Amino acid sequence: MLSKPRNVHALLKDETRRKIIHMLGEHERVGFKEFRADLKVGVGTLYYHLDVL
Repeated sequence: MLSKPRNVHALLKDETRRKIIHMLGEHERVGFKEFRADLKVGVGTLYYHLDVL
């Protein structure tokens, strides 16, 4: 778990992660394929950002 505000800032520094959080805030559920289509990223990239979050 994050204990310092700068860690949260580091997580949200990346535009892709901010978009993921925004999508989750707008929709109750978001599927993996929907993330990929909207974000236009590869499977590995999406897995990485979801794992970081």
